[in-house]
Amino acid sequence: MDFSVTATPASRRGIRCRSLDELSLYRELVGYPVIPRRQYIEDLKKQDYALPPSKAYSPPTEGYLIEVDLEKRGTGSLGFALTGGRNGHSFQIKAISPGSIADLDGRLQAGDILLKVNGKSILGQPHRAVIDLIRQTQGTVRLTVRRSTDVVSSHSGHGYNTMFSRRKDAALPGKALAVGATVTRGLKAREALPSPSQDKTASPMGNQVFETKVNSRKVELCLQSFSLRNDYADLLEESTARTESSVWKGTANCNSENWNNEDGQHPGTSRDSTVGVPGLKIISEEELTEVSEIRPILHSFHLMETLRSLTEAIEKQIARNETFMEFLSLDNIKPLDDCILGNAPQNKEKNRYRDIVPYDGTRVPLGEKQDYINASYIRILNSGEEYLYIATQGPLPGTMEDFWQMVWENKSNVIAMMTKEMENGLIKCHRYWPISLNKPLELQNYIIALENYQILEAFTIREIKMVKKTGSVHFVHQIQFINWPDHGIPTSFDGFVKYVRYMKKIHETGPIIAHCSAGIGRTGVILCVDVVLRALEKDFEFNIKNIVTQMREQRYGMIQTKVQYHFCYEIVLYVLRKILTSTLSSTK
Repeated sequence: MDFSVTATPASRRGIRCRSLDELSLYRELVGYPVIPRRQYIEDLKKQDYALPPSKAYSPPTEGYLIEVDLEKRGTGSLGFALTGGRNGHSFQIKAISPGSIADLDGRLQAGDILLKVNGKSILGQPHRAVIDLIRQTQGTVRLTVRRSTDVVSSHSGHGYNTMFSRRKDAALPGKALAVGATVTRGLKAREALPSPSQDKTASPMGNQVFETKVNSRKVELCLQSFSLRNDYADLLEESTARTESSVWKGTANCNSENWNNEDGQHPGTSRDSTVGVPGLKIISEEELTEVSEIRPILHSFHLMETLRSLTEAIEKQIARNETFMEFLSLDNIKPLDDCILGNAPQNKEKNRYRDIVPYDGTRVPLGEKQDYINASYIRILNSGEEYLYIATQGPLPGTMEDFWQMVWENKSNVIAMMTKEMENGLIKCHRYWPISLNKPLELQNYIIALENYQILEAFTIREIKMVKKTGSVHFVHQIQFINWPDHGIPTSFDGFVKYVRYMKKIHETGPIIAHCSAGIGRTGVILCVDVVLRALEKDFEFNIKNIVTQMREQRYGMIQTKVQYHFCYEIVLYVLRKILTSTLSSTK
């Protein structure tokens, strides 16, 4: 028996509910009081939560609710992208990464509206607060989502069922909660959805259930029908083979906003791009762990004593806050050059921040005319070895072409990005890379094509192909560290070390190009840490203050805050302790 209730004040139409629990959920969903009509109150109290197993389930026109329990493992990523939450908008599942926990479970779908996390309503919450809530949950994450019947019918029309687990008969933990329809518990996949061939006007209680086999081609077509926008990851893009001529014909002028998923900042698609399937995995977590291990060349008793002494010395420096005093002494470094070109009227619009411009003597010139870009060559000498980098600001819409010209002319194959596109509501970097595997970015002199990408726990890898109009090709790795918070420093040293060591592993040609927003703070941190970790690997001496001094002599303000400076010492201490532990274990 159906029971009508009145939704007030925004709507006076009757809503069908079958229990008080369902009524309560609907009240929370719509956000205003929902009052049962008097004659049905007693009947609602008596109504059982679930229908007999013989009763089939038909999604109502208003949509229905589903509770999904997902168990975190490994990196803790659930593998879905979330959009919305701005200006009171609802949160929506916009993409699901193939092979992820959410994908293997199979119940979440692109288009689902997320209402609760662990039983807590997220209506009206900021996007970042919801992201953090999911990330910080340990073990099982319970998600309550609302699914539109339009989404179900469009999927069903393609002949497959993505509502429930890929295991055909897997029972659902939790409950599926229907607004205006049956409330069911413990449904199996083949008990869940009505056949698309059924009469839509038939009684919900009279529908017959069905079971379908997955048609991979139809799944692909259906996935590609979704248009992704704003604040989510392009997790399912299919990489297609391209010739240089065919790439040149593509267009992709992309100016959409930053992208977030439940793990933070990730690559995204433009508002009109489609969903496909990602390319090959670039590196496994096991390989990344192996890459991050630092093993000094010499293993001896003398080395062990040296490492112990160095570890103790840094521990004392940190305990006594000597690192902060050391940082303050760096303020005495005077500029060794002028910034005439950076402050020239014709170049002011090319600077993201008016007070952060390169020195004339170390700036990176572009082309035969030595044109201007806000970027500096950074040469660091340590124990007789020289390391060459380019420190630059996050590109602006008007300097994107200049940025890629700099990459090309310097033959750099690594771009290290240390910022999100937007932080604290402010734009920190224009998206200068292509956001779709099948939509290259066309510039005046270059085509920039995204060949492959991989989302890791701490950073995202993008493999990019540059094609010049002459037909010449250059390949670039862009690695974006995604775990640096809007304020402060990363809480996980391990992720940052993996990022820096992977940067070293893939570096082959030209100077490493590093940027954050201004190109001095986080950029300085990554260059300093890279030099120090290389020194530890080769049993070289190092001096963090000396390294930072060299950087500041070549670009103003490198390592911007005392917290960033202190972080360099913390990272070194973390690595030293790992080396000691590893060395002791190997000698037992």
